[in-house]
Amino acid sequence: MSISAIFALGDDALNNQAEVNITPLSFFPNVDPLKFRITDFEIPEFSIGEYEVAYKTQKFNKPNGRITTPNEFTFNFRADKYWTIYQALLVWKNYIGDDNSGTMAEDVGAITGESDIRTDVSVLTSDSNGVPTSPGWTMQQAWLKNLGGISFDNTAEGEPIIVSVTLDFLKIIPGL
Repeated sequence: MSISAIFALGDDALNNQAEVNITPLSFFPNVDPLKFRITDFEIPEFSIGEYEVAYKTQKFNKPNGRITTPNEFTFNFRADKYWTIYQALLVWKNYIGDDNSGTMAEDVGAITGESDIRTDVSVLTSDSNGVPTSPGWTMQQAWLKNLGGISFDNTAEGEPIIVSVTLDFLKIIPGL
């Protein structure tokens, strides 16, 4: 393959051109989707379980009928000066499990059959002009599993504070 053929294949997907959108929940301070400065994240791998079939001197693997794609999505974001996004995520965490009172929200209501603690989270890719470049991925029925700790250092030079968030979700759907 020549360099001209490589050039003609087009631009590469770049790892700094994607965004995360969290569909608003009823108890969020505002009703707009949360959009904020994500620093890094990783889409979980898609995987299928397997089992080994052996016969005499040979063997091979077959799918075992179980999807083994992980149901966690972790991302890091830069906290803003007034902690707006952190506070919104803390409201979500406290709605699920309140450290002060010890109360826990139910996941799926017996009457409605729906969950008040879950929402959809989508990841979209775009080019440098903001034009979408793929259908992205949707983590359906996600809930806030972990809101990372905060570190301060009075001897540091003033770097942005990075907060880690882990969401658990029901399933990940590519291209929706």
